[in-house]
Amino acid sequence: MENHPTDPTAAFPQAIDENASFLLLAHAHWRMTGREVIVTAYYPLIQRLARYLMDADTTGNGFPDVGVAGVPEADAADAAPRGEPVSLAVKTLAALGATVQIAARNGDDEFAAVCRDHAALIRQTLDSRAWLGDHYAVAIEKPTADAADAWDGESAGGAARPEWDAHSIRTSAGLLYPLMVGSHPDVDEARLARDIASATRSTLMEYGSTDSSADPGRLSTARNLWRDFVAGYLGMDYLDMAARYWAFEAMENSVGCGGGFVDAYGGNAVRFHPGGIAGIGAFAAAAGLSIDRLAGRVSLNPVRVPLRVPLLPLADWDAGAVPWLDVDLVDGEVRARILRRELLDGMVVTVFGKEIGALGR
Repeated sequence: MENHPTDPTAAFPQAIDENASFLLLAHAHWRMTGREVIVTAYYPLIQRLARYLMDADTTGNGFPDVGVAGVPEADAADAAPRGEPVSLAVKTLAALGATVQIAARNGDDEFAAVCRDHAALIRQTLDSRAWLGDHYAVAIEKPTADAADAWDGESAGGAARPEWDAHSIRTSAGLLYPLMVGSHPDVDEARLARDIASATRSTLMEYGSTDSSADPGRLSTARNLWRDFVAGYLGMDYLDMAARYWAFEAMENSVGCGGGFVDAYGGNAVRFHPGGIAGIGAFAAAAGLSIDRLAGRVSLNPVRVPLRVPLLPLADWDAGAVPWLDVDLVDGEVRARILRRELLDGMVVTVFGKEIGALGR
């Protein structure tokens, strides 16, 4: 079958998306486990990937505009692969922020400064050109006379596409890994929270949110879950959205195409997708769990009370032991305790910023 830009199975490199993913995952692995080998042994590769992210900005505004085409952007509003996608700019900013820490660990202050400056440039453009009052645009509006289509490199032609200012649920997707290890990229989190709320309101359908308000035919359960988890780390409770996703899976496996977890609504080629495993992240997001073993810190900011969830990243799987967060409201006061607290020995544990001791065994 001939690959085509509208074919979700087409093998586009997704260079910006995947390079940024590697940087974010390497950073999260390092901070969450305390194992440094991935950020030391692979530092030359990390430098190379970070340089690509910065070199992909050919307009001088910080936003990548080369290597932005790929399956995730194909499923969004058509403006994204034709312009400078805001979601990838946010992800690039987060990845460069992670690289700053990695470079500093390797004693490379010069490269850390370069990454920091480029991330600051992205932030400046994000605030000045992408914010539309209640949400971030899908892509920066730009004249199409000199704009190349990211799919084929040809001139996009015609007038500016109407989808550029749509609402998108993927704007803040690149923040999840840093937030899970207690790192906060240099972004306006209040605006991002408002963006999530506004985009959800504009895209919500029976089985969840579509990718963007301009494309009601594209819905991915995995991307909805990812949005929900970022929302949780920003203090927003989207846990009940899971009922919509379950209804979708029940429908697909009774009168639909069947096959277990079905990710995409609308009949495209990524219906049967392993993205459902992302659902396990609901536990950490509900607890607002961040782990930084280098700093010896576990932070918990639960999105609702009462709540009782397992803290799976802190489990001792060899011993079959899992710590739990138990939060309740007692006489108008939030009370929290950690069950199997000994599994967190040596870590400072805070709930809503307040340190708690060895409560419960």
